[in-house]
Amino acid sequence: MKEIIKKIFTFKNYEKIDSTENIIFYKSKNIEIEDNYMVVFYNEEIKEIEKYLLELYEGKISEYLARGIIGEAFEKNLSLILFIDVPEELKGVEIKKIIYSIEESKIYFKRYVVEYNKFQKNKFLERFLFSKNLLDEFENEIKDTKNFKNYKEKRETFYDLLIKLYIKIPFLEFVFSKENLVEKFEKDLTKDLMRYAELNTELKKCSISGEYELSFLTKNIEVDEAEIISKVKELGFKSGI
Repeated sequence: MKEIIKKIFTFKNYEKIDSTENIIFYKSKNIEIEDNYMVVFYNEEIKEIEKYLLELYEGKISEYLARGIIGEAFEKNLSLILFIDVPEELKGVEIKKIIYSIEESKIYFKRYVVEYNKFQKNKFLERFLFSKNLLDEFENEIKDTKNFKNYKEKRETFYDLLIKLYIKIPFLEFVFSKENLVEKFEKDLTKDLMRYAELNTELKKCSISGEYELSFLTKNIEVDEAEIISKVKELGFKSGI
């Protein structure tokens, strides 16, 4: 998994400034873009992850600042992309709560969580590990309507993880052609966005001490946020078309 992520950053014009076994720091080669990332691959006890991230932030960032590896400007524009190898025994609701607590925490920088199980990772690696034109192959697979159909029908393939990468990694964007897409997805998108709005309203009603009760998401309204975001991108709303 690490090798593919390294290729993505390289192809997108980022350079590695330091790394350990499971942590890589990147900064953009474009001097006009103050865009820095700490990429972490986590495969330890999932319930200890927030403690791990807090210690990482307070320890590693302070160390790098002291050593001059990074400056205050780097830290200010630093985002975390966290890859979590999820144990098979964890249920979906548990995973969502953990991810939510990480992404919404006020303790540390901007955070993007990409979680995957063993099956998804293996399928993804089988498909892309030895790809020579990685980003082109990503785009070709995204355009394949069979992949999207399997995704909608909850059939696990490499596409599940591929979609997560495009949703969670800020600089990964795909420009879809509007041709035939509006007609194809307009009705579904409208319906899903309405359901998403209803969900947001209900979550606010369920607010407890400023935190939303995530179990409501899985028990009462079946909304696939990834599918909605994917459809929005397909319609060109975030693509710059």
